[in-house]
Amino acid sequence: MPRQLFASVDEAVALDGLRHKTINYDPARAPEDGRADGHWHVDSGDTVIGQEPPGPPVPGGAWETGCTLVRQYEFAEPRILRGVYRASAELDGRDMLLEGRFAVLRFYLGVRVTGIIDETNDAERVWGWTYQTLEGHLEQGRLTYEVIKDPPG
Repeated sequence: MPRQLFASVDEAVALDGLRHKTINYDPARAPEDGRADGHWHVDSGDTVIGQEPPGPPVPGGAWETGCTLVRQYEFAEPRILRGVYRASAELDGRDMLLEGRFAVLRFYLGVRVTGIIDETNDAERVWGWTYQTLEGHLEQGRLTYEVIKDPPG
């Protein structure tokens, strides 16, 4: 994948080039329990996107809307980070080309969706996915995006 800093790339060609790339770190060495060590930084954040009554998600409500935004990578500030992918590709295993923007610089970063979360338990309803960085990415690691419907109260 070209590392052009001032120009756009042919996104379709760059996306095709991700197909044969592998994860750029050893997942066995990454922390699983959310704790950072000397080599890894662990952080998280959350945003309230709406409220719904107790019970299952409301059709067309905040939780479903959040899932759609996360599925389509429509939650990032597009002036800073934009995701390119083939909408026809299954989410699990999907390659994505992220275009990072800083002033006039452009960074093209490959990631692959490597996990889907779809859980319901007594406390919450959770849906989301995880991606891992690919060879040529400026960083190493994984990110998980989740939409969570918390219990009332």
